[in-house]
Amino acid sequence: MTADRELQKSVLEELSWEPGVTAAHLGVTGKDGVVALTGHVENYVEKFAAEHDVRRLYGVAGASNQTTIRTRVDAIHIRDDMVHALHRSWAFDRAISVVATGGRVKLSGTVRTPCDRRVAGATAWAAPGATVVENDILVA
Repeated sequence: MTADRELQKSVLEELSWEPGVTAAHLGVTGKDGVVALTGHVENYVEKFAAEHDVRRLYGVAGASNQTTIRTRVDAIHIRDDMVHALHRSWAFDRAISVVATGGRVKLSGTVRTPCDRRVAGATAWAAPGATVVENDILVA
């Protein structure tokens, strides 16, 4: 078995052990230690988890994450889900506006600290159905 095939096999095995990743939806190719992930995932968190798992494997010199986000979530309710998630994750300020069209989410408004801005963006990315997040929140 060639080194590239062994690397591909190792990556697929590692992804099958990751509970946050549906390995059956992913394709893996490898050449000279560089791994390319293809296929689809349900959200950005799954996309990040797959790439993170691949990058930490022995023998991986680089990774290209070409997966696409394909949600099974009702896109109509993303905005409401996002607002509820923001309420749970931090001291939600009513000065934050959430606009969602399909899986595209736009955050705007003002917060007190850069940390609050980052938390809002991360919360938006973690929400089911979010495929693109535009964080236009200002720190005041």
